[in-house]
Amino acid sequence: MHSRPSLALERKVGSRFGASRPIAGEGTGWRLLCLLLATAGPALAADAPAMSRSQNAPPEAYLPGDPLPYFGTEDPFNFQLGAVEVFMLDGRFYRENWRRPGASMLGPVQKRWLLESLRRSTATFKLLVSGVPWAFDSKTAAAGGIANDTWAGHPEEREEIFDLIAREKISGVLLLSGDRHRADVRIIPRPGAYPLYEMETARLTNANFHPPHGETLFVYTEMQTFSVVSFETRGGEPFARLEIVNIEGNTVWQREVPLRELIGPGWR
Repeated sequence: MHSRPSLALERKVGSRFGASRPIAGEGTGWRLLCLLLATAGPALAADAPAMSRSQNAPPEAYLPGDPLPYFGTEDPFNFQLGAVEVFMLDGRFYRENWRRPGASMLGPVQKRWLLESLRRSTATFKLLVSGVPWAFDSKTAAAGGIANDTWAGHPEEREEIFDLIAREKISGVLLLSGDRHRADVRIIPRPGAYPLYEMETARLTNANFHPPHGETLFVYTEMQTFSVVSFETRGGEPFARLEIVNIEGNTVWQREVPLRELIGPGWR
């Protein structure tokens, strides 16, 4: 069961960076600690949820692979801080059963909004934030093999998003995700484009952890963690600084990714 982080934990995290919300103008860049600033996302009323059952139905009414309902907002949103645009996606409420051919993770309206927003974005860096892992090999199914309640169960739609990035020559894209109770850093290769970095941290309030799975650049399970993504965009070459920080406030992994690594070959 997930719980709200304790006040002591909030103070510990806050003391590491001096705040618990996005900071503008720190040095010559921006640091995103918590994604709290939102602009209006797409109107999804016309995009009926993939689930046809009542949200009050008991769990046994759902078939294996069906997303269980949850309560709260189902609307995605995006916001921009300086040269960074963040896209917060909903990969649960509109998710279709992966057994259905061409099953959607986002639903048609949210997907159209994402593709159009990415195409129009003028931000130097774009963060695509998903509640489930982007990498296909990040989660093991209970019966063995790869789990299908991540983007692994919706490969056509993931490919559609990644193909748009390559076709429209959209530079500066980074992937963030959650779900697994550990910290992972992965690089998803993209032929004809640039490799996509994915940071997955989802153990800040969990005592238990999920064992490593798949091919990772870095994995950490020793204690609770969170991700920090900082950007340097004024003066010199822009770059993103990716960090994994444990609850003791110690950086356990860090890498600076210059913008030139997030541009496809021959795109300039």
